[in-house]
Amino acid sequence: MSPEPELGQLTDKVCVITGASGAIGSASIKLFAGQGARVAGIDLEQTESNAELFLTADLASETQVRQCYTQIAEHFGRIDVLFNNAGICPPGDGSVLSTDLSTWQKVLAVNLTSVFLCCKHGMPHLVKAGGGSVINTCSLVATLGSAVSQISYTASKGGILALSRE
Repeated sequence: MSPEPELGQLTDKVCVITGASGAIGSASIKLFAGQGARVAGIDLEQTESNAELFLTADLASETQVRQCYTQIAEHFGRIDVLFNNAGICPPGDGSVLSTDLSTWQKVLAVNLTSVFLCCKHGMPHLVKAGGGSVINTCSLVATLGSAVSQISYTASKGGILALSRE
């Protein structure tokens, strides 16, 4: 069992969480806020959230990602943590033989391009603030593959792992 994080470890840190309406994103917002963070959430649609600021955006759109990070930095005055968590695994994502090109492109755009764009437009704010943390959600399938074929999802998660190492 993992040890509990030190209470207040994120006090007044500005944290941006993508995929904020999903299970991992919404739980992360609660955890980060509970540790004293000021949280901005981003997702395609807003659900109930503990985020101080919630923005809706298509994270595969460079224009929308740039606007989000500009708006977040203006609202909070800085950004300290990027938690790139947005991702999908649609039912049409199967083997290389059965997955159509539009599914492949959509999964890569949401899962991998969004991480690239959020790093590209979020990291300059971390540098300006004197440092920070970047957390990119990956998956075990990035290194092992999947027992059930999900070619786009697996490739996107492998790409996130490689992007993070780079």
